[in-house]
Amino acid sequence: MKHEIKVKTIIISLVAISLLLMYNLSSLLGSSVSSLKTVPLLLSTVGFATIGTIYLLEVQRVKAED
Repeated sequence: MKHEIKVKTIIISLVAISLLLMYNLSSLLGSSVSSLKTVPLLLSTVGFATIGTIYLLEVQRVKAED
């Protein structure tokens, strides 16, 4: 149970950090947050961060079981 809570916490944290980074970067570059280029970039960044985190946590769990 603790492992599942850790996973959820890490994923939520990464999504929040990704959203904040994309918002700040788009503001620094002077583009609108609702721009047609910003939204897909934001979603792909969050998606890749989430997939990467799940993969790394799964690898860590498998190593711990061995």
